[in-house]
Amino acid sequence: MDERDTKRTQVLTEEERRDFKGVTLDENGREDTYNREQEEAEQRTYESSFGLPHVKIITWKSLSWKTKLSLAALAGVGIAVLVLLGSLFFVAALPFLAIILLLFILKSLW
Repeated sequence: MDERDTKRTQVLTEEERRDFKGVTLDENGREDTYNREQEEAEQRTYESSFGLPHVKIITWKSLSWKTKLSLAALAGVGIAVLVLLGSLFFVAALPFLAIILLLFILKSLW
C-alpha cells in the first residue's frame, strides 16, 4: 500500500460495514468481502439446520417506540376491560351474595 491508499482508508462502524458493498480490509490487512444478502442467507441456512425453524426471538429493546406504545395501549385497554368486567360481575353477584349472607344469618339465629 502506498501513502495515497492509507489516506483514503477509514475504520467503518459495524452498521457501516453491514451497509457497505465491496471489498474491505480486516485488522490484518486481508481482504474481506462482506455481503449482507450472503450473511442473511447463511443465517437462514443455520436456523433451518440447527436453530428453531420459523421462530423469531423478539426482545423489548428491538421494538420500535411505536410498537411499544401500541403494546402499552393494548395492555391499558386489557386492564380496563378486566376492571369493567370485574366490577360488573361484582355488581351482578351482589344481590346473590346478600341473599346468601341473609340466609346464613337467619340459619345461625334458629
